[in-house]
Amino acid sequence: MIKAKEKQKNSGLAPTPRKVQGLAPTPRKVQGFTLLEVMVSVFIIAIALTGILALVSYTIGASQLASLRLTAANLAQEGIEIVKSIRESNFDESGWGNWYASFLANSGPKCYQVQYLTPNLGSGNDIPNCLISDTDILKYDATSGLYKYGSGVNTYNLKRMITLTKISDNEIKVTADVVWANRGQSYSLSVEDRLWNWR
Repeated sequence: MIKAKEKQKNSGLAPTPRKVQGLAPTPRKVQGFTLLEVMVSVFIIAIALTGILALVSYTIGASQLASLRLTAANLAQEGIEIVKSIRESNFDESGWGNWYASFLANSGPKCYQVQYLTPNLGSGNDIPNCLISDTDILKYDATSGLYKYGSGVNTYNLKRMITLTKISDNEIKVTADVVWANRGQSYSLSVEDRLWNWR
């Protein structure tokens, strides 16, 4: 027996363990996640998703604002073109004088709300106090594809006011102001042009 133990020692082999009856085998180390690890992972994912959702919301808002600015710029330019068209259609043989005198009785600014095919500037479309808050809301008409007063869809409370200011006997400054509301904020845009005593 001593020789067998020495043989095992010398051979470098470990002795085989004996089985003891009545004892359960020792459990192996269980691999998995603890509750703390799961909570930390969920927290990190929640922070990442919050950032992504905030970025998406900002991008949608910026895109909508850019679209509204483009619409407002077009409405302001349309207002200028409407005034030019009114001047052109009322510019008779006597020229500038009659047209100019017909709506500028004094040298102070005059304010109007105009829409596509407005025939003239005068009572009915004038804004006595020149406050854009006194103008009507421009509504989108899906049938014609134009913004107008009256029927249509009101989406962003778009308002437009045209201001005519006498600069000299041969020059009028035309300003088109457009205001609108989006996501609880108010925005405005202004476009200016000049009309001269020539065709």
